[in-house]
Amino acid sequence: MANIHYFSKLYKPNELITLFSSYQSYLIVVSKKTDNQLPKK
Repeated sequence: MANIHYFSKLYKPNELITLFSSYQSYLIVVSKKTDNQLPKK
């Protein structure tokens, strides 16, 4: 449980949410790019 406490000291919850949402949007952009590169059937 000490690790969680250490992690929460490193990252504030709102920073973590921002990080997660930016990571999600990054995944969406990457998936759209790979979709565009795939040949259309």
